[in-house]
Amino acid sequence: TAATEAASVGSQASGMIKSAAAAFESLNAASHEISRVTEVIRKIASQTHLLALNATIEASRAGDAGKGFAVVAEEVKVLARQVTKASTEIDARIGATQKQVDSVEKVFGGLKQFIEQIGAMQTSIAAAVGQEGAATEKIGASIQETVVQLNGSATHGGVRHMAQSLATMACQLEALCSK
Repeated sequence: TAATEAASVGSQASGMIKSAAAAFESLNAASHEISRVTEVIRKIASQTHLLALNATIEASRAGDAGKGFAVVAEEVKVLARQVTKASTEIDARIGATQKQVDSVEKVFGGLKQFIEQIGAMQTSIAAAVGQEGAATEKIGASIQETVVQLNGSATHGGVRHMAQSLATMACQLEALCSK
């Protein structure tokens, strides 16, 4: 039936949403790991900068003999600052990405709940359709029985009884249709 097919489609959609949510959780975990690595890089850059400062101090103590070493130490400090700046930019971009991933995860959570609600409604509709079919069959059988009785009854009282039976069935049918 259409209700069964709709329930199947809803179940498939729910499975797809679960898969997508799992992928986003994995992406979120990976971005946290990248943030951890950039923090290590930032610490190494900071230590490199301190070493370059110490080298600059030692080069200045050495006088003219340390001038070449001082130039190298200055280049190392520049590189350390660039690494620190780059790792800070990476962290900022990762943070923005994590916020977007969190937002998408919330949307998927809402979609999953929505699809589950639709599935529950479809189950209720399928049950109601089944009940309605059974009631319709019962009314059809009653009408069939009434027709048989009408064909077999020629008296005025029998016709009146049949009319009352038909009126009762009509009321039942009307109550069923108004549900």
